[in-house]
Amino acid sequence: MRCHLPASDLCMNQPGKIKLFGAVCFRLGIIGVGLFGVGLAIYLSLKPSPSMNAVRWLPRFITAWADRHGQSDNFVAYSMLSIPFLMVAPGRLERACVTTSLAILVAAMEIIQIWIPTRVADEWDIFWGWSGLLASWAAFEVMHLMLRGFK
Repeated sequence: MRCHLPASDLCMNQPGKIKLFGAVCFRLGIIGVGLFGVGLAIYLSLKPSPSMNAVRWLPRFITAWADRHGQSDNFVAYSMLSIPFLMVAPGRLERACVTTSLAILVAAMEIIQIWIPTRVADEWDIFWGWSGLLASWAAFEVMHLMLRGFK
């Protein structure tokens, strides 16, 4: 198959360039999933009612579990939120920056709740959110060490 574009990186008639294009698209898709998660976290943190049952479009088993587990659901939620970003962060410093950025988000969402009359800002929510982020970060660092053979 002949490419009709000028000889540039956009010419997809070589297998290596197709792989690169696929990798870039995959990476952008993963980042999109992460950004969707950030939007969801902001919405759930700033909605007027802390009850998850009030969110009708989430599956019932998730809302029931979250309402039953109170603050510790932040551990699971923020741990899962960090995964897409940690997947695309190439190095230890980048993964540290991802974790720090998300930790700032956790604290900011909780502090903003001070000004929402029907919500209560709670330091334990921050603790559990940060714990989830740190657990995911640690898991990714161990995984990267294992893949490199502890070099």
